[in-house]
Amino acid sequence: MNFSQPTPHVARRLSLTTLPLGILPIAFVLGLFVQGLFVQGLFVQGLFVQSVGAAEFHLVEETVRGAWIGEADGALHILTDEGKKRTFERNDLLWIDWSVEVPKKHAKRVIRERFLEERRKIARKLIQSLERSGVEERPSLIAKFDGFDEAQSLHAFSGGLDSRAEHVRELSFGRLATFQSEAAVVPFIRVYLKSSDPAYAARALEQAKQMDPDLTRRIFEFVSMSAPMPYRVKSVETLGALGDRAALPSLVRVLHSVGIDIRATVARTKSIDEVPVNLGGITQAAQNVTIDLPQLELIEINSSLRVPVEALRRLEAVTSQALHTLSGESHGTNVGAWAKMVREAAQAAQAAQAEKAEKSEKAVAAPKKQGD
Repeated sequence: MNFSQPTPHVARRLSLTTLPLGILPIAFVLGLFVQGLFVQGLFVQGLFVQSVGAAEFHLVEETVRGAWIGEADGALHILTDEGKKRTFERNDLLWIDWSVEVPKKHAKRVIRERFLEERRKIARKLIQSLERSGVEERPSLIAKFDGFDEAQSLHAFSGGLDSRAEHVRELSFGRLATFQSEAAVVPFIRVYLKSSDPAYAARALEQAKQMDPDLTRRIFEFVSMSAPMPYRVKSVETLGALGDRAALPSLVRVLHSVGIDIRATVARTKSIDEVPVNLGGITQAAQNVTIDLPQLELIEINSSLRVPVEALRRLEAVTSQALHTLSGESHGTNVGAWAKMVREAAQAAQAAQAEKAEKSEKAVAAPKKQGD
């Protein structure tokens, strides 16, 4: 079922709803895909504001009012009445009421989002064509990517990193490595976590570190709390190997969380097979992990609410080792001792910063006194 089309009984009244999507392919053929000309020149002036259709989306667990943006890979993209972009699984959608009107303040953004979604679809199709292409066809296909900006081609190149075709993987790797957006870091971390090729995974990690080492560390910190166990373990090990002491507080939280899970199960039963996992504040409804980091959903990690206790003990052990590697101290699985160490280190850093600031102020004041 194609949910992007209005139901027949309201198709006539909402016929303009699909007008932008009908115009876009023609615009691409005519070379009018430059966003500044097409979006700002036509849509932002309000010529098509009234054509923006909205709806009330009735899902399994909630009802959302907003404007339809598009559908891709079984996911529905919606701009809510509050102006937030949300994504839902197609299977969670029960039915749509197309009679709801979109707030005018969001109308222009809906058009821009639809334009972006259409461009992303075309970029993904180019990747698919490139995978099937012969050597002679490839230069002309690759040249077409020059007409896409980072936002339009990011998803396509992210998927290209996993292609079976080496020439597609290399093109995607090279293009993403030149992107300035923080979001371009995430696909490389996904490859590092999920690839079965150690050399390719190591190369992806090095690229992520080169692009933004701080963001790379923060993403691993998040994954270490909110992902399937193999990714959590690998992320913790990686945090230790990265050598950034800024990860110490997050590692203490991981150790605290996994310790609670193990102790709770021991208190409940003597026969330990599986234990419920504390996902660090993620609710049970949030099966697809999200975080306020750029395009983290590209990692495509799904939470598992139960894992074998042996895996939890493995995570506990590697977390303790990572803490030792970064700090040089040994406190085993004693969360209190590790937390005290982190707290004292933070206090020492603050004191050192205050002392440095005081010396700087005195150095600035000294020449003034001599001048007097």
